Amino acid sequence: MRFWAQCHTHVSGTSLSPEALRNLDWSEFSIGHFAMHAVLNERYAELTGLALGKQHEPGSANLLWYGDVSHFHAKLDLVVLSACNTALGERIPGEGLRGLTQAFFAAGSQRVVGTLWEVDDQATSEWMPYFYRALKETHSPAKALHDAQEKMAAGSQWSSPYYWAGFVLAGDWRPLP
Repeated sequence: MRFWAQCHTHVSGTSLSPEALRNLDWSEFSIGHFAMHAVLNERYAELTGLALGKQHEPGSANLLWYGDVSHFHAKLDLVVLSACNTALGERIPGEGLRGLTQAFFAAGSQRVVGTLWEVDDQATSEWMPYFYRALKETHSPAKALHDAQEKMAAGSQWSSPYYWAGFVLAGDWRPLP
């Protein structure tokens, strides 16, 4: 497994832009981890995106829009969206939701972990190590998701489902290749 997050010095920080991500050679990676803010528009999926900097207002050049993501050609085994409301989107009758999860599927990704509501930043920073440790051991995003949720539920500080139950897996449920 080769993580996009391990390449953060080349594509993160102040140099991170939609252009830099469009030009990234996604074939070098099997997992993409996006830890940032998200903008959700439940009426128009095209106005849903990921904030690449401190400014995340509609119209900002620091937003990675639904259309940008869907044209990445990012055939990743797993995408982890560590941001609020990333598994939600525009409701299309007869088809379901169209949002960031579907944008990554359109880009060629096989599985996406996203969130169903506004997640707590501190709880998420506790949850992610549990998830990645279990993923490293099992190679199964579904099992890793379950194990991380169990660990959080067993603790005292983050036991409320609000802190961990919002993470969901969409796409291929089988272990990573």
